[in-house]
Amino acid sequence: MPTPASDQDALLDLWRRLLPITYTEPIESENNGQGFDVPAAQAAILAAASNAVNVTFQAQFLLPYPPPVQTAPPASGAAYAIGEVEITRTASTVGELRLQPGTRLQAQQLGTLGQRIVQPFFVLSSEVVLPEGSRGPIVAPVRAAYVGTTGNLPAGSIVGFDTLGRAQVVCLVTSTTTLQRVLPAPLFPNADRFSATMLGRFVTILGLPSGVTYPRRIVAVTGTEEITIDPPLLLGDVTAIVTVEVAEFADIGLVVSQAAPTTGGLFGELDAIAADRATGRQAGETDDQLRNRINALSDVVSPAAILRICALTLGPCGIRYRLLETRDVATLKGVVWDWDPFDFGSLEIVPIFPGSQLIGQGAVMLGLNEAFTFFAIAVSNGNEGEFGFAYDQPVGARDPAAAWDWNIAWDGRPVGYLSCLGQLYDAIDRARAAGVNWLLFRDYTM
Repeated sequence: MPTPASDQDALLDLWRRLLPITYTEPIESENNGQGFDVPAAQAAILAAASNAVNVTFQAQFLLPYPPPVQTAPPASGAAYAIGEVEITRTASTVGELRLQPGTRLQAQQLGTLGQRIVQPFFVLSSEVVLPEGSRGPIVAPVRAAYVGTTGNLPAGSIVGFDTLGRAQVVCLVTSTTTLQRVLPAPLFPNADRFSATMLGRFVTILGLPSGVTYPRRIVAVTGTEEITIDPPLLLGDVTAIVTVEVAEFADIGLVVSQAAPTTGGLFGELDAIAADRATGRQAGETDDQLRNRINALSDVVSPAAILRICALTLGPCGIRYRLLETRDVATLKGVVWDWDPFDFGSLEIVPIFPGSQLIGQGAVMLGLNEAFTFFAIAVSNGNEGEFGFAYDQPVGARDPAAAWDWNIAWDGRPVGYLSCLGQLYDAIDRARAAGVNWLLFRDYTM
């Protein structure tokens, strides 16, 4: 049964109770408690692990249970962690800056040895505008780039914009918004080029006659040779040969801070459970709707489901039964198909044409060109003793519908027995997998 995760204080209390006080007390009190840092750190690490195990384990619960059983969320659909950051402009505030949705931000955390560990990156959820003349800060919504609890990070984890790499390209200004690369590749094979990944990034343009160098955003990229920028250049800058520097966001003075944790990230355990049950989330279906639907799935298709139907239907009637599958070729020989008039041979190896063979592994040949999966239900005689109206059935004839033993000369129909078999037939026919043939027959040996 799940229990609440152990916190640091509970683990330290356990440490004190398990070890002699003559050992623990000096560690806690001597040298101003410096020695206590080690067991305290170990308890904090174990508490984090305990919480992770608790959350992960109970995320496999299909249905929530009331406390104290349920101490963490049950299975849910996948969700991105979300939060907010503040973006401040520390460099020149000339010109408006627009940051596009999907702009990547980098997250980091400190490891146990104080090292910085890179976390899954975050992206801006909507466009962010830093007006000309304003340093901010501007509050911007963000979400994790990937679903899952790994995006649930404490405050201060998002430390800046993702590093994408700088470039420097010599260009001809062909219009107030278009810059065309002019260095021929054969002469400068290692010269930087433009690329589609630069869309949305900022450039500073050096060498303009007007001397205006504030950042401009790349709004279109044509191959590797041309970019379109916004805002436009001045008309006097159009004929210049310039150097275009594709900058990092930090180069243009953008600083990111995160004051509150990011929350809400969840893995899709609920959808995984649905996939295990051969179904999936329907359009617009909520977690609760999906949870209730897959919890009430019909007991169908599997051999175990077929056997449960037999037990529920035939048990009250006192009728014995057996499930026979095509993989059991010995018991099904002569039942599924007459390979010859005397049911001679085995379904295990079946010749199809000279030089080829079919080995029966759940397939039953219904003809030389067809094979279907197949199972059979064998049932015993009934014990009701009812026989209906007497009639002159010949002695010795084997009548499957005879109410009494077959060597009795009275005819009749066991109404209760046949009614029970009819219910069984209907229930199995609803439960069987589509395309699977089956047979219900009486086995006189049972």
